[in-house]
Amino acid sequence: MPRWDTPAANDAWYQVMTGVTLERAGDPRSTERYAAAVRIAPDLVIAQVLLAQSTALEGDPAKAMELGKQFRAKYPERPEGSALVALAWGRDPARGEQAPPEVADMAGHSPDLPLPLATVPHAVAAILAIDKHDVATAKAEIDKGLAVADGPGVASWLGQIALETRDEALVQKAALSAVGFSAVYPPARVLAARVALLGGRFDQALKATEDMDANAPDVAVVRAATAYERLDVDGLGRALDAVPPEAKKLPFMNALVIAPDVLLGRASAAQGPKILEMSDDEAPWSDLVAMDLALDLGELEVADKIAMSWKGSEDKPLRALRLSRLARYQNKVDVADGLSKTALDSGTVTPRTLEERVFVLVAKNKPLDVPPLLAKYPLVLGPSSTWLAAYALASANKVSDAMGKTSSLDPPPAGAPLPARVIAAVALSSMKDHKRGVDYVKSLLQSGIQDPDLVAGAVSLGFKRVDHAKKRATYE
Repeated sequence: MPRWDTPAANDAWYQVMTGVTLERAGDPRSTERYAAAVRIAPDLVIAQVLLAQSTALEGDPAKAMELGKQFRAKYPERPEGSALVALAWGRDPARGEQAPPEVADMAGHSPDLPLPLATVPHAVAAILAIDKHDVATAKAEIDKGLAVADGPGVASWLGQIALETRDEALVQKAALSAVGFSAVYPPARVLAARVALLGGRFDQALKATEDMDANAPDVAVVRAATAYERLDVDGLGRALDAVPPEAKKLPFMNALVIAPDVLLGRASAAQGPKILEMSDDEAPWSDLVAMDLALDLGELEVADKIAMSWKGSEDKPLRALRLSRLARYQNKVDVADGLSKTALDSGTVTPRTLEERVFVLVAKNKPLDVPPLLAKYPLVLGPSSTWLAAYALASANKVSDAMGKTSSLDPPPAGAPLPARVIAAVALSSMKDHKRGVDYVKSLLQSGIQDPDLVAGAVSLGFKRVDHAKKRATYE
């Protein structure tokens, strides 16, 4: 290109071919080449089509919609016009559920579309199927779209749609297709990171997005979700602060925007009725944040309904972790044992994973298995490791040893992650440390947290259940 850019600068077909080459290589400068071709030859149809398509995939969907409608008005008999409008609509994150009439028109002319637009009918059909909660149809359409994908842009788009089905294998297929075209294409790298996230492989996810723009919402999702699972309050805040305010309002950011409140235990009981609705949202981490919220608030009936919708995905480590906690609260300790092992063995080991595994071991009357487990992961838990060890010791009737471990250790402050504070509260309760435990447990209960671990600890410290006619029971 450096050799021919000057002598062929006014050759529209040269600009088209360099644009196609850049696009296939995952270089967004392809849009500039298509724009140059259109300036040189305003009536060159393929240049107009590729400019509108590239703008939708790499640039502003509103501008792409404008270009698509211009093409449709100029060439009303050609099938590409409807496909370009449908593409711009499908790429708009704020598109709404009402599809433009061009979508139906495109469906009747799919066989006539050129290769660059061959994926559009399948991608749009998948979006419409997801809106109707028809996941099977959506996955079938994504598969068909990948079969005719001709570049990293459309393959990555299909992968982004596949994320909403939460089918890790399908997303991975799209990611491999996108990376196969271009290993340096940023959306393909983000897609690979999202595949790693689905499998709970957080180090791999972060590696895929290192040196990428932190302001990009897709990158923020990877970093925010990783921080949330690792109980990293500061990291979660940094990831979300990097996102422009208007991007935070996008639907797919909904769950992670409220994740800090859930992580810090600031989500009120008033949000309880909205939990089920959030769990069914396609936004990243919505199902996991919703389940955490239900369990933290002690809304076990809601949590059980979410678990029913997870049937068949118990092997996914992030879901297995939450399902273990629910099973333990329902006194299904053997079920929790298997699920917590899945979570521990399948994904990156996080503080949440170790905490749940320790609670399961204690529930199975195996507190002496806790020290070797904690010693295996010395850097994961931080101070919570000491509180978990003390909880296990107290559960093994070694209260004096537990007290000795924690006598010089202050419980986590109000700004610490909720799971860390619950661990300390449960440890203090198991040691019958009334001096430090009563006020600490009381502060958690007053914030609306009523997960069964905390409630059991409160009762062991002498708290009494107080029932109310139209409100949740409290403990005083």
